[in-house]
Amino acid sequence: AKPALSAWCEQQRVPLRVFDWRAEHDAAGLTRDALYLLRPDTYVALVDASGTPDALDRYFKDQGIRPAL
Repeated sequence: AKPALSAWCEQQRVPLRVFDWRAEHDAAGLTRDALYLLRPDTYVALVDASGTPDALDRYFKDQGIRPAL
């Protein structure tokens, strides 16, 4: 994960899980170094290829959601 994303997640208390890239991920159609936001029911709520926290800020704002602080 990019340092800015790690810092954002820590500040907002949003769990961040980072996985080493493997060929299986590519075969499944995932994008390398992308950000995937999963809801608690594991539905993919957001995918952003840039992997930056800007996408999370926009998503939470658009959805009217504030991360728990």
